[in-house]
Amino acid sequence: MLTLEELGIVSENAHITALSTPYDNPLIAFQKFLAKAAAQGACLRTIIYSDTLPQYFQGIEAAKKAGCDVKVLFDHTQAEGKFEKEQIAALDAAGFKDGTDFLIGTSPDHREILHQKQTTIWAPGLTPTTLLGSWNFSYSASKEVNNFVLIESAALAAQQKKLFDALWAFIQANEQEYQTQ
Repeated sequence: MLTLEELGIVSENAHITALSTPYDNPLIAFQKFLAKAAAQGACLRTIIYSDTLPQYFQGIEAAKKAGCDVKVLFDHTQAEGKFEKEQIAALDAAGFKDGTDFLIGTSPDHREILHQKQTTIWAPGLTPTTLLGSWNFSYSASKEVNNFVLIESAALAAQQKKLFDALWAFIQANEQEYQTQ
């Protein structure tokens, strides 16, 4: 019988911070989380379905300026929408490069949406932390019933990086039609 690890299931004791909207407001926790990435040698990876929250874009711009390796995968259906399209154009103007710092794409199975809401940050001297849950990076998500869960876990971060890297490779190889450049 296969172990949980052999099945790709993460099993580890971890520090967890969980918030539930609309009863909790995750914006302050979100900003503190993103601030961890504003360090030389840090690394940030995001896969996001819907992202119109200015605090996210400000956070990744500050992280990149501080020397963080920032990469983001945006869902193509949302990236083509009015509000997210404006934010992505602002990233371009801020020096983020499509194909290097971010990509726009779909799921490799039937070209479905990228419905993940996940950011992982590796910062020097800290345990890697992953944000998971149903909370999109938008103001409206805080008015809906959503989960916002921060998990400090090297094993989970490694699993999420593997997912990110596989999606990044798929989108680069197969979905140039969604890119801005």
